[in-house]
Amino acid sequence: MSTPDLPTAARRWADEARLHVNALSPDNYARLLHADFVQESRRSAPFTFNREQALGSVDTMRQMGLHVGGIDVAVAGAYHLLTQRRYEHRQGVVELLAVTAWTTDGLLLRMIEFELDALDDAMVELGTLAGEDPIIVNAYW
Repeated sequence: MSTPDLPTAARRWADEARLHVNALSPDNYARLLHADFVQESRRSAPFTFNREQALGSVDTMRQMGLHVGGIDVAVAGAYHLLTQRRYEHRQGVVELLAVTAWTTDGLLLRMIEFELDALDDAMVELGTLAGEDPIIVNAYW
């Protein structure tokens, strides 16, 4: 089922977050992240960052000229979102899938990254985190 106009808190907050991240302001970025924020990559070079490590990367992002874009792929409940993310910087472009979990007050609690070809794994993770089945919001992705 595809519902491209399905409004959820997670979709609104993700749009706002991309604006703040692209501004590369440490203060704005800090306001986005929950105190217990964790970023996990399940890509070819796995890593896990906590909030402080993520905030510490803002200067590197600025030096790289990073711009973050994204296309919403699926939602699960009001607070969980799967996006196809595009990180553009001076050295090139990186595309991946990202599952995000948001708190009820709009703070990013968790981000889990997957390779683009791991859509099934990302959808399972989205549903597991949300405790409900995901809904496709962009069938053309």
